[in-house]
Amino acid sequence: MSLTLPGKPSELTTPDLVGVPKSLIEHVTEPALTTETKEASISSFETPNGSQALISIESAEASHTYKFPFEAPSGSVSQLEEDGSVSFINDEGEYVGGITKPWAYDANGQQLETSFSLSNGVLTQTVEFDESTAFPVVADPNTVNRPGFCAVFY
Repeated sequence: MSLTLPGKPSELTTPDLVGVPKSLIEHVTEPALTTETKEASISSFETPNGSQALISIESAEASHTYKFPFEAPSGSVSQLEEDGSVSFINDEGEYVGGITKPWAYDANGQQLETSFSLSNGVLTQTVEFDESTAFPVVADPNTVNRPGFCAVFY
């Protein structure tokens, strides 16, 4: 599968992860790619089973939605699961990859409401925050797939 990061390429940066539980951080490397939008930076990291993109939202004026165009593995369909995750299912009904349940945390460690939606090959993550939220807010779409099935683009 491929997941395209929104924004324009920028200097590689690792987001400030204050407030994010360590158990949610799956990467052990430096970012492979960082992009920037007007409101946020998104850094992508290789993980043992796919990739992890970390959205760093800097202020209450930032967008609440982040769009990631994607391509499902060949011969598969995408479906939004009850827990909020996304599964890619092949013609035989087998799971061939997906995107784990979304999460978002503010700088004080407060978990924020966040969700995915799917439309025409675009994964949209919506993050709920307001002016009383401690920034930065960090959110993550995390892909999981069989070996050799993942790429991240900008």
